[in-house]
Amino acid sequence: PKHGRASPIPCSWYGKGLAAALKTARKPFLMRTGGRAIKVDDSTDATSPARAISVVLVEDDPPTRDFLAASLDGDERLELLSACGSLADARAVLAHARPTVLITDLKLPDGHGTELIRETRRTHPDTEVMVISVLGDETTVMDAVRAGASGYILKDARPVDLIAAVHDLVAGRSPISASM
Repeated sequence: PKHGRASPIPCSWYGKGLAAALKTARKPFLMRTGGRAIKVDDSTDATSPARAISVVLVEDDPPTRDFLAASLDGDERLELLSACGSLADARAVLAHARPTVLITDLKLPDGHGTELIRETRRTHPDTEVMVISVLGDETTVMDAVRAGASGYILKDARPVDLIAAVHDLVAGRSPISASM
């Protein structure tokens, strides 16, 4: 975007630390988020140890996305940056943000989550990736792991289990749903 001009963001942005998580250009710019513009600059260090675990969620089903977003946003140690409904939306967010964790569904309306996993591993190697899916068969799980996912949980996981899985992922563990 041009300096001083707002650009639309196709997903919902959450939390108050968006500026800290954005990968920014040399100059500050405005980004339109849910009807309001915010100033983004590169003066905040996104790697500060005091910051929360930042999360980008990718889920195409709106009620499920809202439920997962509310679950993640309910933990004070997590900072939900964005909840996206498609591969294209997630790519747009990841062009600007460097989340600690990416949580993605696999079956998306405009592609497969493994594409996003591979891209994220290549462009944001420090971002941990976890799949959340209804698919729990061995082939699907192994494909996601080969693409670069470090964790895999089923959508029937309780909110407390989802939050624990995010913390486990950041701690270097590889959370997998117990029912798989």
